[in-house]
This record gives sequence, C-alpha cells and structure tokens, in this order.
Amino acid sequence: MVDHITFFRDLRHNLAKDILILAGPEQYPARTIVKTYAEHLGATPRTVWVAGRGVGEVLEEILRYSGAAMFERHVAWVRFLPTDKAVIRTTNTLLKHLVGIKGVVVSVYEDARRFSSLSSDRVLIVDMRPLKPAEFEAWVLKRFRVPGEKVPTLKRRPDLKAILLDSLPRDLREAELELKKLLLYSDQPTREALNLLWSVEDVRVYEISKRIQEGDRKGALELTVKVQEAGGDPTTVLSQLVRDMTNLAYVKLNLPPPFVVRRYESYVRKVLTSTARRITAGELRDILEELKKAEFMFRTVLREGSRWAYLKVLVWKMAGAFMEVSREQKVRRS
Repeated sequence: MVDHITFFRDLRHNLAKDILILAGPEQYPARTIVKTYAEHLGATPRTVWVAGRGVGEVLEEILRYSGAAMFERHVAWVRFLPTDKAVIRTTNTLLKHLVGIKGVVVSVYEDARRFSSLSSDRVLIVDMRPLKPAEFEAWVLKRFRVPGEKVPTLKRRPDLKAILLDSLPRDLREAELELKKLLLYSDQPTREALNLLWSVEDVRVYEISKRIQEGDRKGALELTVKVQEAGGDPTTVLSQLVRDMTNLAYVKLNLPPPFVVRRYESYVRKVLTSTARRITAGELRDILEELKKAEFMFRTVLREGSRWAYLKVLVWKMAGAFMEVSREQKVRRS
C-alpha cells in the first residue's frame, strides 16, 4: 500500500499494476492519478459511476470500455459515492470478474486499511488520506509559485502565508476553489491575488500595526485612512494595536506572547525579537500607557469621528517611536 503522495515517487512500479484502488476521504488527487495512469497506458479515462447500480450493470460498462481496445484504449474509472453501501463487497465482486483486465481504477471513500486484503501483484491500494499540515502548506505554496522563481512568493511572506493557511478549508477541493478565486483575479495572478487578500479588513488592520513597527509613519497613517474610508471600525484597529504591542512587550521580557496561536509562536517571537531591538523598554511602556488611555477615551467621551482623529495621532506617534533614528531626532520629529 502507498499513499497518494508516495504514489508519484515510484511511478514506474505503481503504474505497472493492472488495477488501482484509491481508498480514503481525500479524493481530490484521484483525478491526477487517473490521468497519469491513463497517459502511461496510452488510454483515455472513462468514468463509470456506481451510484447504487447493480454489480452486473457496472461490470458490463467496465468490460465495454476495456473491450474497445481495437478502436481506442480506455481506462475505466469506477467511482463510488460517499453514500454508496456495501462498497467493499461490491469492489471484491468486481475484482473477481476482472481477471486478466488491465486499466481499471476504483475510487472509494472508505479507509484504505479496510481494502488491504485485496492488495496483490495486480492490484495496488492507494491510501487517499488527508494531508498533514506541512503537506497542506507545501501544496498551497506550490500554487503561488511564479515560473522561474526559486522561492515561492508566499514563502517570502510568512505573515501573509499564516493568514491564508488559517482561512483556507482543509478539504483540498474546496481549498482549490478558494485559491482559484484569488489566482484568477487578474492577468497578474500572484501579485494581484496577494493584493486581494490584503484588502480584507482584518489584514489591513494587521498591516497598520506592521507599518508602525517598521517606523513607517506615512504608510501606517495612509492605511488608517483607507480603513476609515472603507467603513472600518476604529475600535478594531485599536484592539489590534493593543494586542500587538502587548505581544511585543512580553517578547521583550523573554516571555511567550499571549495573543498568538501556539503553532505560530516561534515565528512571531523571532520576528518580534528583532522589532523589540528598535525600541526601548521605556518607549514601549509609554506606548502601552497611551493605548490604555485611548481605550478609556473610546469607551467614554469619544465618538466615531473623534475616535478616528485620536487614532491617527496615536498611529503617527507610535510609528515615530519605532523609527531607526536617534532619540533626539525622534523628539524633534514629534
């Protein structure tokens, strides 16, 4: 038995089998396997749906395709639905009548281990298991690779990659549909897809905080204005700043950041450790005091327009604290 990933690592051996049984919940790679198998045999895939039909009727259709070799060779792709019953018994019966027949692929949703007894010199069981997190990440990165680039675009943007991986469904078929929406956005798919992803309000809010930590006063302020013009909520921006500055303060004290998902903690700590060197403990303490004051003002006296005005001043001041200039210059520019 092999899984759908290792299947492609030993194609010469695996494609020599007469019958493939693709068993498991992740049937998305099945189409690629069938296509590869058919090309190896110089054949055309033909789908045979079981869908509650009798074994005799299904077998007749399979034999009709396999018996047409003098005109055009076919690979019969026998596909069960997740709702089909007696799948193992039906598959076993089909195999007994397919002795000497080559070029049949059977797709079932049951656990591959339940079909292990059917494995033989003629029959290969392929475990169509769900992808592990690292495999899913590699699968996503591959779709954002621009021809000729050595490092995929998303691999150079781990912050963006983390957001994308969190938002995508784990079902590969559904994830592919979401990625196509991004990659078909324009004739420059990678760049425009990333721009489209970053246009999501939550991501733009995160980017404001990122620009602040880079000491980019103008960029942080421009993004704040864009979020306001798009009808965003100033409270959301303030909350993001509080979380990010609190994380930074914890990292500066060599403590785990409290507002970070555990699986991203090591990456965030590495990035924030570098950022923390650009600001003194006193400056960071002052920023947290300013944010605490802003939260109080938002809850009491400030309303919508006033909140945005207050927030813009705060964003400008915070970004100034992260600018890579001397303390005297920071005071003078403020």
